[in-house]
Amino acid sequence: MLKKLLTGTVVLISAIIAGVSVHKQPTTSPDYATPTTQVITGKVIRVADGDTLTILDASNRQTKIRLYGVDAPESAQDFGNKSREKLASLVAGKNIAVTVVDVDQYGRSVSRINVDGKEVAEEMLQAGMVWLYTSYCQIPECKYWKTLETRARKAKVGLWANPSAQKPWKWRQAHR
Repeated sequence: MLKKLLTGTVVLISAIIAGVSVHKQPTTSPDYATPTTQVITGKVIRVADGDTLTILDASNRQTKIRLYGVDAPESAQDFGNKSREKLASLVAGKNIAVTVVDVDQYGRSVSRINVDGKEVAEEMLQAGMVWLYTSYCQIPECKYWKTLETRARKAKVGLWANPSAQKPWKWRQAHR
């Protein structure tokens, strides 16, 4: 039994090192309450906007990833392009592992992304490039993330330099 366990562990670690995607079944309901143990690995091949990217795994399968807990300005909004550029500066061309929390209505894997030891959502909040998406951000870290957003807002960093910055979800409602 120990030999089987060790063999399975070696195979899993080898797959991760080789860049093969590792999929496990989600362990939570789709209410964003707690992260799942599903991990997807791959190279970032596209950054669509400040909260959405695409990775390519070792099997040449593309997966759209939506950043958990935050919402970026739309491309047509003020700071939409700057938000996309900031996300690209953090992840473009890198091999990353994402922890999938859920799948959204558009089929994107809503995920937490850690790159170079940094939580990408935190980096985007500190730079003032996204809003905390309080309706969906339900993990304990979201309280800290709210503090990061408040600091950026008070310092007028990024989109907070514009006193009339509009929340993306409100902007989308107005432009349907």
